[in-house]
Amino acid sequence: MFKQSKSKNKNKKGLEVLNITKQFRFSFAHKLPNHPGACNNLHGHSGKLEVTVYAVGGPSPLTGMIMDFSELEAIVKDNVIDLLDHKYLNDILFNPTVEALVIWVISQLEKELPPHIRIRRIRFWEEIDSACAEWEESK
Repeated sequence: MFKQSKSKNKNKKGLEVLNITKQFRFSFAHKLPNHPGACNNLHGHSGKLEVTVYAVGGPSPLTGMIMDFSELEAIVKDNVIDLLDHKYLNDILFNPTVEALVIWVISQLEKELPPHIRIRRIRFWEEIDSACAEWEESK
């Protein structure tokens, strides 16, 4: 555990390895027009999205936090979940695979996160226990 500084000095180098993660659950329908099997038909899922972020320079010296969880939740809800929950995803993407949705989520969040916050990892499940696509920032 690191000692929290009361000064306004920059955080010690290396604290960018600290992350916070928030999970979201939602339902959606889609079909995969290029799929050779049953997924070519309209069907639904109970999905899960996991968003992991870090702060450039580490946690704030003032708050000791990377970002308030409620702020991260509001950004993801407004820019991703509200657009996907109980929606037909083919209205958003022609071929809404979990892989394509991960890329879409990244583009939605990058433009809305505060400038010092970066996405570390995005994980997207079609169902709670299967079909996960994951993107992680390369180091």
